[in-house]
Amino acid sequence: MSLLVIGAGVSGLAAAGLATRLHTPVTVFDSRPEPLQRAAQAGYETLGPEWDGSFSSKFETVVISPGIPPSSDLFQDAHGAISEIEYGFVHTSIPIVAVTGTNGKTTVTAATAGILAANGLDAVACGNIGLALSDVADGPHDVLVVEVSSFQLYSIRSFRPDVAIILNVAPDHLDWHGSFESYAAAKGRITENQTIGDLCIANKGDVVARELVAFTAAAVELIEPTNTVPVDGETVELPDDLDEAFKLDLVAAVRASARFNVTATPTQNWVDDFDTGPHRRQAVGVVDGVTYVNDSKATNPHAAFMAVRAYPSVVLIAGGRNKELDLSPLLEAGPNALVAIGEAAGDLLDLAIGRGIDATAAVDMADAVRKAADLARAGDTVLLAPGCTSFDMYENYEMRGDVFADEVRSLARASTRSDENQEQL
Repeated sequence: MSLLVIGAGVSGLAAAGLATRLHTPVTVFDSRPEPLQRAAQAGYETLGPEWDGSFSSKFETVVISPGIPPSSDLFQDAHGAISEIEYGFVHTSIPIVAVTGTNGKTTVTAATAGILAANGLDAVACGNIGLALSDVADGPHDVLVVEVSSFQLYSIRSFRPDVAIILNVAPDHLDWHGSFESYAAAKGRITENQTIGDLCIANKGDVVARELVAFTAAAVELIEPTNTVPVDGETVELPDDLDEAFKLDLVAAVRASARFNVTATPTQNWVDDFDTGPHRRQAVGVVDGVTYVNDSKATNPHAAFMAVRAYPSVVLIAGGRNKELDLSPLLEAGPNALVAIGEAAGDLLDLAIGRGIDATAAVDMADAVRKAADLARAGDTVLLAPGCTSFDMYENYEMRGDVFADEVRSLARASTRSDENQEQL
């Protein structure tokens, strides 16, 4: 069967690689010259950079990039195209745990794979987390833990995880989906092919998540944040200092892992060493009694809202490129003050003024950290929780978080020098 891959990104080239290992003829299309050149250098037949509406009709299977929205002419021309996770699923016999949600899915994917590995299983975290499903679909693994986005789920056909997890569903990516209803429906597709022998884990506290699992054929387990989680007739204790969002993430990971007959002791050992990871409410320093926290991963208003609510007194650094989302939750969360950055700065300032919140704009991250320091008082948290994507100022949220951390360290050094000068006086 011939395959056309539309988009020479990570997932597209992974699908092409799997097809090659299956001895399927592959052609790769991309409208960007550099990715197209890389595909050619990798040995694939290529088409592009100009798209022709007749291209897809010449191939038996078409895999389309998650970056191409359904409203585009290219997507419409490629009718019947499937996502890379669908292609990988069709060509694997390995049990799958699939994780989706507006926020928390990367944490849960990594945690589930970690717990399974601690119990001696060959488990791989893959999907939207960086390593594509097609990269490992034909490998000798025990379990594949797959982070799946709404973009990927939009174009599935038969994708059916043994365990599906829906963490939460709040407005996001409306520029791609066109409406919240379409976005939520795409998330719900994670369980549409599950059968009576499968399991669907959903957040009891999220109304949309509960609605999405109401009619699944799978067994449904509703979870909520808790300090103890049952495993193999025993219990696993979660760290006391975790906030509610991370507790829910760990509950989901432990309960999903329990499906594979894990035991309590190695699971507890893994949980005891749990680290939320970089750019996820990561404390990067304390300067003059003010704690600076990097949550650059909070790329939508729901994530930013939850981050602000996790701390008692917050000076919020927020903004970036909005995805046609309502940004008011960032202010409804109740920060003491706001420093607005990026393309969304003007909108955020208007919202802050309307709520009587002290607010100012910054031209870059260095300016934002300095202005946040001026607004903060001892005991406050200066929180980078942008609620927007980074693409107006940075290549990705990781770079944005790294720059924030660097500026906090510069602030700490300047504060130390000032203290030393005062002592000399």
